[in-house]
Amino acid sequence: MELVVPAFNYQAAFTRFYDDFVQFDPDNADYYRSGKDDFPTYVTRLTDESLGKNLYKGYVPCSHFWLLDAEQQIIGAIRIRHHINTPFLTQEAGHIGYDIAPSYRGRGCGKQMLALALPKARELGITRALITANEGNMASRKVIEANGGTLENIINGEVFNEPLARYWVDINGCFPRVDQLDSDRLLLVAPNMTHQPFILEAVLESQHTLAPFMDWLPHALTESSSIENTQQAIDDFDMFINELRYSIFEKSTGQLVGVISLMIRNIAIPYFEIGYWLRSSKEGLGYTSEAVRTLEQYAFNDLNAKRVEIKTAYENTRSRAVAERCGYHQEAMLTNDRILPSGTISSTVVYAKVAACEAEEK
Repeated sequence: MELVVPAFNYQAAFTRFYDDFVQFDPDNADYYRSGKDDFPTYVTRLTDESLGKNLYKGYVPCSHFWLLDAEQQIIGAIRIRHHINTPFLTQEAGHIGYDIAPSYRGRGCGKQMLALALPKARELGITRALITANEGNMASRKVIEANGGTLENIINGEVFNEPLARYWVDINGCFPRVDQLDSDRLLLVAPNMTHQPFILEAVLESQHTLAPFMDWLPHALTESSSIENTQQAIDDFDMFINELRYSIFEKSTGQLVGVISLMIRNIAIPYFEIGYWLRSSKEGLGYTSEAVRTLEQYAFNDLNAKRVEIKTAYENTRSRAVAERCGYHQEAMLTNDRILPSGTISSTVVYAKVAACEAEEK
């Protein structure tokens, strides 16, 4: 199953979704009636709502998603309000509302749909989401609870005119962030603006070793670009989006020796990729392998990762050696899929560990 944004090519699937409500849950079919009557206008309205455009009075920006099954049929709909700065939303409607097509209820689809939606809420800057359900709707309440919802209270709704169970989901809390990771010789420390001068120093020192493979290098050579990059890393880490970047410090000297990142490829799985670079004066000491092993333990043990990848250019023998020393298995060679900073066409070697294999190795 996957979440997709509403689009015109899903009209036939939406019609079946609507007809399912008409047949088996007519009380809730009217909510989707406008999509059956004029599908292009309906999709345009949902798109506008996600952009905060042409909002009805009392509405707030809201991102809409449809849950598709393997046959590309719409079996659920979920909406994420970007904020709840109105009394009605704060008390009764909350950040997230959803529906599963009647024929697909009782199969765990609601639980999975909400799990897929929470990372999207985090991308919108929502770190704590209010989700409500009718007090007697135990199926919906179990969906929320299965995704970490904590019951705050039950109120009598004024607009909905029925008792509502109000839950809060700590979205960041679903994926514990660790500000510092320790190994025998290294400290991996969450991004901080105090690290920026040391990162810039290391980058400038290592230009000749980074240049053949790191296409970001030209955008990291000035103080202003380094500050901007560091601030972006801090923001991403705080919101648990894009990548979790750690500065690598040598315990014995306190010197910054490199940077390693856990890039978020699909948090719903969860699936990550590890990227890294080391300052040239600290190469050959096994620091990169030590940092990779430390970060992957966090991914598998704390974040419940199902897959961790390392991707590297075919010619980058040092990086390939790190992946192989750390026990990553070569899964694929993507021939002629990248262009190196020199302009040369190259290939990508894909290494991976998956949760099942990781458990067997332990």
